[in-house]
Amino acid sequence: ERFRPEFLKLWIAKPSRLVPYTAMPQNIPPLGPPPPGVPKSFENQPFEQVLAVRDTLLNYVTAVEQQLVQTPAGAKPPTPAATAPAGAKGAGAGGQ
Repeated sequence: ERFRPEFLKLWIAKPSRLVPYTAMPQNIPPLGPPPPGVPKSFENQPFEQVLAVRDTLLNYVTAVEQQLVQTPAGAKPPTPAATAPAGAKGAGAGGQ
């Protein structure tokens, strides 16, 4: 809710434009080969890539929910207990 879409778009495209001393890389280069993992539909379309990343971040909860719904038929999504880090059991209040 706190993100401003226009600021987020500029920051994703080139963080050093907004904060010159940042060590963050340019996420989506405007020219040259696309970054690894870019779908074919976004190749040579850096502006559309930036907008897609921005829109996904602004709608992150919905995007994650859609990924969970798209699990293979018959597969169950992992339960919170199955995804807890090792050693997390008994580490609550009073457990030492």
